[in-house]
Amino acid sequence: MYALGYLEGLWLQFHDWWVDRPVPADSTHGAFVREDVIADFLSRSLQVWMQWNAKSQRQAIHMLYMHARAPSYFRWDWEQFLMEYITADACWRLARDVWGLKNVPHGGRLHAMCDHWGLEKDTKLLDAFVRLRNELVHQGLWGGRSITGSAFQVYDWEKEFPGERLKPHRAPQWLRHLNVQLIAAVLGYGRPHLPREWWTLTRQYFRSLGEQDEKIR
Repeated sequence: MYALGYLEGLWLQFHDWWVDRPVPADSTHGAFVREDVIADFLSRSLQVWMQWNAKSQRQAIHMLYMHARAPSYFRWDWEQFLMEYITADACWRLARDVWGLKNVPHGGRLHAMCDHWGLEKDTKLLDAFVRLRNELVHQGLWGGRSITGSAFQVYDWEKEFPGERLKPHRAPQWLRHLNVQLIAAVLGYGRPHLPREWWTLTRQYFRSLGEQDEKIR
């Protein structure tokens, strides 16, 4: 159920389960997924998941659940970003425990996963995500400032990243796009999305394992 919700960008759960946050009615990742790709993904990912031990299976369920919940924290950009980062950390746990990635310091985990699965990466943005997360968790700051009114602030990265500026209110969506690709990779489905750049707001297309990028462009 959570895997299907992941493909559709929806928070799905049983009808009699408690819902403690607003639930978006439309897709929250803007990806287009054909019916035949849905069937192929669910079949392949289930086969991969069933080969794992019970602990890793539960971790995968938690990963998908947090991914589904994250957009419900839309009132504050820093809240949604934190939930997306928790999802990314869950991806890392499986990447290490199931796929054998070597342990690296926290700041290198996103880089390591992108390198391992051949995902496109913007090094400066990945470093910015880590910086945003560290300041938020350890100092209660968002973009170097108070979280109050953060959606209207722009983080000036001029000192650390000359010529670069990151708008924090874009960070949750960009990290969500990256998480969509990481989750597919963790579940054994490779890099399914186009365009390759996850730091975009354009519509993405979920391809099957047998398709080539040129056929979708």
